[in-house]
Amino acid sequence: MRIAVLFFLLACSVVAQAQSDTTVEKILEQGKDYYSKGEYLSSLSLFQQVVADPASRQKPDPYLWLAKTYLALLDTSNATLNLDYYIQSFPRDGGQTEAAYLKGRVYFAQNQFEKAIQAFGQFLEISPNGELVANALFWTGESAWALGRLDDASAFYNRVVQGYPASFKLEASRYRLSVIELKQREEELMKLLQWSHAESLNSSEEYQRREKAYQQSLASYQKKLLELQVTDTGSKQTTLEDTIKQKDAQIAALKLQLAGGSERVVAETADQTNLIQLLQLKSRALDLKSFYLTWKDQNAK
Repeated sequence: MRIAVLFFLLACSVVAQAQSDTTVEKILEQGKDYYSKGEYLSSLSLFQQVVADPASRQKPDPYLWLAKTYLALLDTSNATLNLDYYIQSFPRDGGQTEAAYLKGRVYFAQNQFEKAIQAFGQFLEISPNGELVANALFWTGESAWALGRLDDASAFYNRVVQGYPASFKLEASRYRLSVIELKQREEELMKLLQWSHAESLNSSEEYQRREKAYQQSLASYQKKLLELQVTDTGSKQTTLEDTIKQKDAQIAALKLQLAGGSERVVAETADQTNLIQLLQLKSRALDLKSFYLTWKDQNAK
């Protein structure tokens, strides 16, 4: 009799547990349905209801879905708590791969972009061909973008575009690539403008330097020309040379007259006097010629 009662109680317990499991599953499915529709608060309430039941606290799904729902609501603190509890408490659960991906998403939402890149890298190592690969690549690109590493970001966006044309991150990746290309063009243009500006300044400075040198040279030449116009040294030198030539001719003529002896004594005396005067004048002219030749040679240097 007692054995029959025990079997009856055990059967009732099993039935009750099955009914309870069925109820939990229904609640979870309803919560997932709300989540898929974007009704995150409604889904959150149902998931919290499940984990509040002591009989279902050992089920992994509610914690993973709580983490996803909190992340959707941008409550990263609670998302982290539930995600870490799930990862540590249910290491053999099939949702661990998705949890690794969510870890990267949580880090990204917290602006911890380096950690996000590392988390997505770990996810890609354990799931190189999963359905979330394109998403992980995209969010890795977004993390690199946020860090200003545009070349790295471009590489990840290109992997999405080239390798996953059916991904819903395709258009977003293409858009980012277009923005990166535009930024790179802007940077190239800015560098070109800066270089052009620097060259322009250098050219302007060089022009001003040459213009200043030209003006100084012109002023110097004008000063020298003015001095020549005032002193007319070259003209005086030419005149002296002509004068010396004339006196030489006169002296030669007088020498011929003296040698012929046909002039009278008075004339001879006068001619001798003139000869002495001419010789004195020639000496002075030679001295002047020597002076101006020396001055000319010094100024030519």
